[in-house]
Amino acid sequence: MPLASLWDKAFAYLHHYYADWSWRQLTHVVNDPDSWLAWPYVLSALVVMWLVFRRSRAAGSFAAFVAPRAIYGHPSALVDYRYVSVDIVLNSLLFAPFMTCLSAAVYIAVGAVCPVLVLDGSGTALWIRSALLTIITLLVSDFAFFLAHYVMHRSVFLWHFHEVHHSAKVLTPVTVYRVHPVERAVNAVVGGVVTGIAGALYNSWIGKDVTAVTLFGVNVVLLAVFMLWSQLRHSHVWLAYPRVLSHVLISPAQHQIHHSIDPRHHDKNFGVVFALWDWAFRCLYIPRDREALEFGVDARPEDFATVRKLYCLPFVKASRTIAAGLRRQRRMPVEATAPR
Repeated sequence: MPLASLWDKAFAYLHHYYADWSWRQLTHVVNDPDSWLAWPYVLSALVVMWLVFRRSRAAGSFAAFVAPRAIYGHPSALVDYRYVSVDIVLNSLLFAPFMTCLSAAVYIAVGAVCPVLVLDGSGTALWIRSALLTIITLLVSDFAFFLAHYVMHRSVFLWHFHEVHHSAKVLTPVTVYRVHPVERAVNAVVGGVVTGIAGALYNSWIGKDVTAVTLFGVNVVLLAVFMLWSQLRHSHVWLAYPRVLSHVLISPAQHQIHHSIDPRHHDKNFGVVFALWDWAFRCLYIPRDREALEFGVDARPEDFATVRKLYCLPFVKASRTIAAGLRRQRRMPVEATAPR
């Protein structure tokens, strides 16, 4: 597809977005079914937490179990609240429309050059194709996030931006939005490429007359994830799955381990929904019993003490990494030719 056509589509989207802009864009965090913190998911999480509370027979009240002051009043949590309040506005006005345009452009560009399959599955029953699309869509998008997450941990440059998320000393459901804009861009590019390839291949095989099974506009399988355990991923509530199931799905406990500063837990459990990718890449960690966890990163606490630092300091650190790399490159020829 010509670049001019992609630009026209992106411009049309931006124009429509801002022409139709309303306060809904600012309240999407609690009202939009695509949001991790939408109020139905919060209510369902409270039900799950009640069941965990009853089973664990924890001392004290349920309110103290759900929202302990030491966690929700922690300085790191307070930074989270301030960061997210700013990020909601910036994401609604700047990041969301441009990242969506970027993802759509990559999707269209990749889909345009993707080879057409010889196989033809368009004669399969519609309900089977819908079920397949529902599952494949979730698998592909989850793998795309896993891949982006994996790359951000392995890349010294990108880690400085992902470090913002890991710098949280305590985990609350709000921590899921403690994400740097550069990380959002990486997710958009990787997601656009992976889903673009998968979408083009799927359409060429099964046809374009089929849609995924959704409820309230959300993939029904993902909706179940949101309702049952998404809120507990970033929380103090330990919820682990049986060992066999933990090879398929990432439990809240496994994601909490991902945030741990214990060297045994470094670069483990990158997945969001499925543990299959971690299992395949040999980075799956399944706890046998409850483990005492400490969260954060190996850096100065003051580096993540303000919203301004969370936004700006990663650029400073990344530029230092680039500068150090360039200095090493300049020294290498000299060292290689130096007399022995």
